[in-house]
This record gives sequence, C-alpha cells and structure tokens, in this order.
Amino acid sequence: GVELAFALSARARAARRVAEVTLVERGPHILPSFGTSGGLVRRLLQHAGVTVRTGCVVSAVERDAVVLTDGVRVPAAVTVWTAGAAAR
Repeated sequence: GVELAFALSARARAARRVAEVTLVERGPHILPSFGTSGGLVRRLLQHAGVTVRTGCVVSAVERDAVVLTDGVRVPAAVTVWTAGAAAR
C-alpha cells in the first residue's frame, strides 16, 4: 500500500493532475516492521501529498466513498485495496 500510494501521487503530479491519495492503516504505525523508519516514510508520504490515517479500519466501500469505523467518510472516485505481507 505504501509503495502504491507513492506511485499514485507521483503519477498524478507528473501528469499535472489533482489526486487525493489516502493511505489507511489498521495499526498505529505504517510499516511497523521497519522500526523508526516507518515515521520517516510517513513524513515522506505526507510531503508527497498523501494523507496517512493510522489506527483506522475500513467498514464499508461505497460507490463514491470509503467509510471508516470511526464514522469518517473518505470521498473516493477510485478505491484501491491492498494487503501487506507480514515480515518474518
């Protein structure tokens, strides 16, 4: 998800298009297996224009939005769902 969020944001910028990219992470941190580097990656994502929401769970995907369990509704024209792999 992190790599895709970077790529979508970069692609939109290169095409001179406006795209709001939101990364939703269930856990309290992105890339927890990367230790403190996860914080750096979060800052880089934010600098690239990606909104990072941690500690959230998707409760529904609608035609025009993603609904989170905290009641927040994230408007979306396109929704891409990814799943990470656990580090071993």
